[in-house]
Amino acid sequence: MKPDIYIPEVGKTCQGLINEDYDTRLSGDCKSYCICGVTDRACLGRHIEDSEDQSSQFFSRARCHMSKSKLDTCPLYGMPTDMFVSAIQIKARIRMEKQIELLGSKE
Repeated sequence: MKPDIYIPEVGKTCQGLINEDYDTRLSGDCKSYCICGVTDRACLGRHIEDSEDQSSQFFSRARCHMSKSKLDTCPLYGMPTDMFVSAIQIKARIRMEKQIELLGSKE
């Protein structure tokens, strides 16, 4: 295993992660974990792999890992919690305004 890639503790990686989980599961199910709350995309540092070689002929198993060098390239990594809260509130307000605008255009 590469020294750059590690399995962190939940809540200690980045304040902006949604659905942060590092348990082993079917590899296709890992895509919905460790999502950035601001961009709604996969975390830049997320790396999905089967480090414990638990896959078999019939089931591909994996877990989310983090790459420190990739995390360091993210402009949001290391932001304080209050800044994440503000960014998510702004994003929600913009989304709501767009929905209201769509409702108004149907009339």
